[in-house]
Parts: sequence; C-alpha cells; structure tokens
Amino acid sequence: MANIVAIFAHPDDESFGPGGTLATLSQNNTVYTICATSGDAAGDPNVRESELKKACSHLGIKEVFFLRFQDGTLSNAQYHQIAEAVQVILDKLKPATVITFEQRGVSGHIDHVVMSMVTSFLFEKLPYIGEAWYFCISKEHKKTAR
Repeated sequence: MANIVAIFAHPDDESFGPGGTLATLSQNNTVYTICATSGDAAGDPNVRESELKKACSHLGIKEVFFLRFQDGTLSNAQYHQIAEAVQVILDKLKPATVITFEQRGVSGHIDHVVMSMVTSFLFEKLPYIGEAWYFCISKEHKKTAR
C-alpha cells in the first residue's frame, strides 16, 4: 500500500475529472488530498470544505488538508509560500505518487496552473516522490466540454 497525494486548488477539482482514478487508487493505496483554497470565491468556505470532505469520503480518500489560500488569487507571487505549505504535508506523508493538473491547468484557470507548477517543482525536489501524474483532457473531449 502506497501513499498517494492529490494536489489541487479548489474543492471539486478532485471530482470533476480525476475522481474515478482517485476512487480506484484508494482501493489499494492510502490516498490524501491537499486543497490550496477553501473555494471561497464560489460560496461559503465552510460549506465548500464540508462538500469536499464528503466527496473525498465517497472516493475513499483518507484525509483532506486545506491550505486556505484565497480562492482566485494563487499566483507566482505566492509560489514559494504555497510550495512550502504543501511540502510540510508531503514531508509527513512521504507519498510515492502525486497527482495534479497538467501544466495548463486543464481549463487555464491560474489557480490550477499554479498548483500544477508547485506540484511539479516538489516532485523534482523531493526524493521520496517516485511519480507525478497529471490530470488532462483529450482534444476530443475538450471540444465537447466547451
């Protein structure tokens, strides 16, 4: 059983695409989620956090960690601060694999892009992480998703 950590920007990022993968992985691994924001730009952060915890419970994710950066404001100016906050959690969990967005953040959302960059940086930096997986959408599906 390996530790796997999914690293995303908002509550619901874990479900809208990689949810099936996370559910499958949680059957034979210990899966965690790190969420950089509480989703406060889209509603009450307490409600959004509660929704994420419930969704993760259904996906078999063991625990959710909230960094509570402000939704919609993740940027290069916070890059090192975000990376340090994520690394503190990763150092405790020592995951074999991390999962995040592909480099354009799937939708181009800057919060998604920043979390992809942070995760990629930490993958290269931390020797205990063996693999980084990137959630993406095929060109065919991207056309129908618009």
